[in-house]
Amino acid sequence: GEVLLTLLATFAQLESESISENVKWGIRKRMRDGVPHGRPRVFGYRWGEDGLDVCDEEAATVGRIFDEFLGGKGVCAIASGLNADGVPSRDGREWSKTQVGYILSNRAYAGDLHLQKFFIADPLSGTKRRNAGELPQYIVEDDHEPIVERAAFERAQEELARRRALGWRG
Repeated sequence: GEVLLTLLATFAQLESESISENVKWGIRKRMRDGVPHGRPRVFGYRWGEDGLDVCDEEAATVGRIFDEFLGGKGVCAIASGLNADGVPSRDGREWSKTQVGYILSNRAYAGDLHLQKFFIADPLSGTKRRNAGELPQYIVEDDHEPIVERAAFERAQEELARRRALGWRG
């Protein structure tokens, strides 16, 4: 009886892994075709029928973040200013330097989608990991209306890189 249970458990495990691989294949094929998996939340946008639509109130905050950063402010100072002015974040919590930094580095604000930044490393535990080159990543350019002009976004990326090279932390 114990051997039979072990055999059945092994078959169930193999079937689960097979289904997981099939699902992953389908998700990756859609990403390769430029179709995102799910609807990730992006501050400044809401999902509509045709993709991401600009949310004007939040877009003004995104524009402010880029303007202040390109004007010389650091992410800590920007977060403090947003909190002092009572500007709401999406989840209603106070702004942090991490949130501001994420906005500054997110290609979505220039109108692009960056797909497969994360992946499920272990299907049984559901462990999610940042994709550091283990799998291909896909950029879908001009996917939706940008909040920030591409030139301003590129300048922000250059400034982020410059500050990181100087050992800047906020």
